[in-house]
Amino acid sequence: MSRIHEALQRAYLERGKMSVSTDVDVVERTEAIPELAEPQAPPAKTELALENVAQYPWNPSMLAFPTLAERGAGVEQFRSLRSRVYQARYEAPLKTILIASGMPEEGKSFVVANLAMSLARNSIHHILLIDGDLRRPTLHSMLGAPNSLGLADYLVGKAGLADIMQRDQRAASGNTAGVDSISNLTFIPSGKCADNSSELVANHRIEELVASASPYFDWILIDAPPVLAVTDAATYLLGLNTYVALFYEHGIVKILGFTVLTLLLSYYFDLYEPQRISGGWEIYFRLLLVLSVLCFILGGVVIVYPSIYIGRHVLTIGICFLAIMLVLWRRAYEWINGLSAFRERVYVLGSGERAQTVIETLRTRRDAGMQVVAGANQGEFSSDYERFEADLRGFSEQESRIDRVIVAMENRRGAMPVKELLDLRLRGVIIEDANFLMERLLGRLPLDGLNPSALIFTHGFNVKASQQIIRRLVSIVVSFIGLVLCLPLIPILILAVRFSSPGPILFRQTRVGLRGRPFTVLKFRTMRQDAEAKGAVWATKNDPRVTSLGRFMRKTRLDEIPQLWNVLRGEMGFVGPRPERPEFVQWLSSEIPFYELRHIIRPGITGWAQVRYRYGATLEETKQKLEYDLYYVKHLSIGLDLLIMFETIKTIILRRGAQ
Repeated sequence: MSRIHEALQRAYLERGKMSVSTDVDVVERTEAIPELAEPQAPPAKTELALENVAQYPWNPSMLAFPTLAERGAGVEQFRSLRSRVYQARYEAPLKTILIASGMPEEGKSFVVANLAMSLARNSIHHILLIDGDLRRPTLHSMLGAPNSLGLADYLVGKAGLADIMQRDQRAASGNTAGVDSISNLTFIPSGKCADNSSELVANHRIEELVASASPYFDWILIDAPPVLAVTDAATYLLGLNTYVALFYEHGIVKILGFTVLTLLLSYYFDLYEPQRISGGWEIYFRLLLVLSVLCFILGGVVIVYPSIYIGRHVLTIGICFLAIMLVLWRRAYEWINGLSAFRERVYVLGSGERAQTVIETLRTRRDAGMQVVAGANQGEFSSDYERFEADLRGFSEQESRIDRVIVAMENRRGAMPVKELLDLRLRGVIIEDANFLMERLLGRLPLDGLNPSALIFTHGFNVKASQQIIRRLVSIVVSFIGLVLCLPLIPILILAVRFSSPGPILFRQTRVGLRGRPFTVLKFRTMRQDAEAKGAVWATKNDPRVTSLGRFMRKTRLDEIPQLWNVLRGEMGFVGPRPERPEFVQWLSSEIPFYELRHIIRPGITGWAQVRYRYGATLEETKQKLEYDLYYVKHLSIGLDLLIMFETIKTIILRRGAQ
């Protein structure tokens, strides 16, 4: 269960015992407990006379230290637990302590019994110990106490509160040879094992018991069922409104850590980016891959740090449960997402290449939740305008539902059925431009159909001075931390570059920066010294000019460590469009519209295009990367910068994008 349980076992051995047994016989089940009566209003406050409570000769031989004179490492460690309980009482109104465990047979009852005995030896405190585990009661065996009447009998109304309480007869009679006085310890056993324990615990009488006993005791300790018996444990927690004082070995923190690790692995295996997954079967393959890696990581962590271990079989059961639930959830998500009731019916207004691109994107991106529908008119039309007009009019007149119209026309002047679109708009149908839809789905600003008016009147492209100051501060802090973390690697990389091929260690090249100003970028050299003897050219896949070490450094982005110095000097930001060479900028500006817009902010070491797209080595690929850069400039924010930094780690680990 925890190191506390292990300490108690060591204390038990220190007393000269040959073995420790945590297996306690369960009380035999007898007749079935009668059905519960209808809840009644709680009675008036119960008057208790503790001196009249039934007395039995206890024999707490199974505890770790039944006498105060015991010494040893286990005893001292457990006494520190008692001190922490006392300290917690000063921080919160702690009186009722519920003690549970993650799994059965983790020593929970062993701990609570020793804690009760330890607290009871303080003569000024009165302790009430309740065995609330109605399925597997063990406290009576540890104390050597009878289990004839108990909590179960009280909950069904067979016995009163005073009838189920008991105290040690030897303490009351003064016969305490070999045992410290525990006259201020009162015990309520569980009674007969109950098949309907969840119903019994849910009875209002458990609240009545605690409320009635509270004025007479300084501490009330409840031995609750294991957490896996969720109904019982939750009822104790909610019904009694208690403070849970003992979270052994920070179990909640460990579970949260495992959860975060699972989410990170799911993210890094693209389970949250369905557009990267080619087939439905691949999702389940990656799910199993995530669980496999999780098992290896947890196994290694437990070997190195045994204290991370929660309990016997907990991780095994948790992984199996997680595997089943993840597969079922994915299947349920796909089924729900495929239902027509949860999908928008979308009509694409257009007939050219742009319209076909939109239709194909919506059909492949099932996660968008949109279903493309066609017009019902199948006749001959003299022009696209007449066909669009007839289709839209049909949607207005028919009872068939349409939720959205995507306008994907190359030439709208005089060819767009404005009246029909306005009629649908007033009926609650969403009218959306194709560029806005593609921008939202793909995370890039399509250049096809983009005109100056769209940039002028659209939201975004707000490059504010205050925002740039904050971005600059973030870049400086992140770059400084990055340089400090990379300091041990820099000498190794310098030697590796020096011995891998002849030439300088650092590669200096002129790039275009903020507002078109040139600056010198620094990188570790990854190519041969004569790589550009014939002029400036883009790197290609499996470029023969790249050295073997350079190929590794490009994939892991280690060659860009010196650019952190460019960031500190103010020539670059940590996040932004990648700087390009002046020779290419002049050519690309004449070939690609709005290319100069990427220079209105500082270039960066990493950017939106780098984490969302591959390396661009052709004019068409550079055009695609510009669309991602424009999307970044339009939606510029600190949150997006932090997201890009986070995604950069994933890109480096998976070695994507570099050549």
